[in-house]
Amino acid sequence: MARSLLRYVFSLVAAVCAAAGPARAAEGLDLRFSGYGTVAATYADTHRALYRSSWRQGSGSRGRIDPGVDSRLGGQVNADFGGGWSAVAQVLAVRRDGGDRLDMEWLYAQAQLNDELSVRVGRLVLPAFMLSDVRNVGYAQHWVRTPAEVYFWLPVTSVDGAQLLYRRAWNGTTFTVQPTVGQADTRQYFDFGGGHGLFSGKASFRNVRGLNLSAERGPWTLRFGQTVVDVHQNWDNAPPFLAPLDFRHTFTGLGLQYDDGALLVMTELVNTDTSDGSFDSRSGYLSVGHRFGPWMPYVTRAHLHNAGTRIASIPPSITSAAGLRWDAWKDVAVKGQVERTRLSGQQFIALDPGVDRRGSVTVFTLALEFVF
Repeated sequence: MARSLLRYVFSLVAAVCAAAGPARAAEGLDLRFSGYGTVAATYADTHRALYRSSWRQGSGSRGRIDPGVDSRLGGQVNADFGGGWSAVAQVLAVRRDGGDRLDMEWLYAQAQLNDELSVRVGRLVLPAFMLSDVRNVGYAQHWVRTPAEVYFWLPVTSVDGAQLLYRRAWNGTTFTVQPTVGQADTRQYFDFGGGHGLFSGKASFRNVRGLNLSAERGPWTLRFGQTVVDVHQNWDNAPPFLAPLDFRHTFTGLGLQYDDGALLVMTELVNTDTSDGSFDSRSGYLSVGHRFGPWMPYVTRAHLHNAGTRIASIPPSITSAAGLRWDAWKDVAVKGQVERTRLSGQQFIALDPGVDRRGSVTVFTLALEFVF
């Protein structure tokens, strides 16, 4: 299914190229290449669990430095055919699905219908969070990684489908309306606690539909979004008690950001509801930073409450982080971050059956991030 969808997406991009032939001949093809990357070293001071940065990672730091938790490299090609037609392709090299792999994050054709409205068809990143579009672009963020307590809880990030983008400025405020539909297949790695260890399997996300609304005025950005997904989860070599999962997942988020060039304040609150009540959760974070020339110290506090029937026994996840960003050169930033976080978070795979999920671990990360 995924391969056929990807072939379909490639066909759509090829169709756009063919349809834009007259415009290309008249105005010329404009190709632009850009990229981004993170070279990081991550260390979690525990031998009883693995620390990871994504639900799609089945390995991580366990009492040693691991360069694969946060390191990544991405490249993007933007093609403008003229006449309102364009296409985007972005590939990402990252640790996922049992190893280091190359994934297609974006691959879509776009038609600019007028100054305010465009339509995209292909592989698209779901705009479910404030930082969805730049979630993998570390240089575009002040911290080392987005808070797991919030950003872990929507397992699907890219879908094969369609999206409308409507943006209009009115009375000093820019409003954006962004509905998305599609589907996706990924591999997920879960730890349900109770000493059962790690389970993995293929996850199918069908009937994905989301709506993102935002308003920007001066240094302020307000965002509201909701994404609904039909989830089917199979397991590899699972014990009898762990049956395949089928439920509807509703993810609702509210975010607010203030950034005047010196002071940065960000917060997001998220509700996760499932049709069978199995993985309900409530989470949020607050992050504050201040720029002093090329230096930016920051602090972040994140909290997750597990309310679902399958996860209610897992204690709340709490993370306190502090870090420093240094814009060392043009398009290059160096970051250091230390965080104290509970083993109850899904960023941990508790390999030791006797581990106390209420205990805390200190995680150190040093990262070099760049764009080109």
